[in-house]
Formats: sequence, C-alpha cells, structure tokens
Amino acid sequence: MTSSTGDLLFTDYGVSGSAVFQVSAYLSGKENEYLNIEFLPEMSQEEVALLLKNRLSCGYIAKTDILVGILNKRIGQAVLKTVKEITAESVAHALKNFKLKVTGNVGFNYAQVTKGGIKTKDIDKNTFESKLAKGVYIIGEMLDVDGDCGGYNITFAFSSAISAARAIKGA
Repeated sequence: MTSSTGDLLFTDYGVSGSAVFQVSAYLSGKENEYLNIEFLPEMSQEEVALLLKNRLSCGYIAKTDILVGILNKRIGQAVLKTVKEITAESVAHALKNFKLKVTGNVGFNYAQVTKGGIKTKDIDKNTFESKLAKGVYIIGEMLDVDGDCGGYNITFAFSSAISAARAIKGA
C-alpha cells in the first residue's frame, strides 16, 4: 500500500495528475485495487461534517446540492451516489473515504511514468559503466530508477549522463 498527496485530475478516461503518477507504479499489473481518495485533506471528518451540517440547516440548499461550491458539481454528485442517506455525517465520511476501482491504464504510448530497466547493481554507480559489458554506459530511464514527480527523473537523467560523459572523457 502506498499513498500520495497532490493534484488529482478527473478526465474522460479516468483519473490523472501527480498523485496518480506517484501511486501508478505500485498499482500497475495488480488486480482488484482501489484508489482511496480523501477530499478536503486539510479538514478533519468532523470539521467537514460541521460545515455540511451548517449548509443543510440554512434552508435554501437542496440536499442534492450540498457539495456545490465545495467540489466540482459532477464529482460531488458521484460522491453523493455512494451514500444511502444524505446526512452531514454520511457525506463527510464519503468525502474522506471515496473509492475508485482501478480498471487499467491508458497504455505505454500515453505513459507519463514507466518502471523497470537495467538493474542498478549491474552498473558502476560512479561512472554508469556496465559491469557486464565494459565500455557500455547506461544512464537515465534505461536504468531501473524512478523518482517522485517533480523533476527528479529528469534530474537523474541529466546527472547520470554528466557522470558517464566525464568517465568516458577520463575527467
């Protein structure tokens, strides 16, 4: 099990965003997995319930519109479909424990994240030269290295290339 905090985008084909990229490596190829989404992570479930209770008690917001202005309307409707009865407590619980079944991915041609490659135990960590084939240097995404979203993978690609270039040059 893994978790991530970050952007979550709802698209016409599923979910995307940095939070999904972070957990996708752990979910790829597994069956019967779910994304557990916590909406409004900056608030406790009790705080959310109090907010919703106040909205419901004002008298002019329909129960089916309780999440309008808090979440995108369609996402709010999806959350409300998971509760048996619309109460402040049940909706707060649904917001903090929303589940989506993982049904697959969009495939390699659309991948933002890949996993795998040549094992790092098979290369010299200083020069990136292969321990199995002298004179062959392996860098970047050819290696079984993947970092968090946010530029870490591209930084590793550039850094490993610089190290390999220096080793080749003899610097």
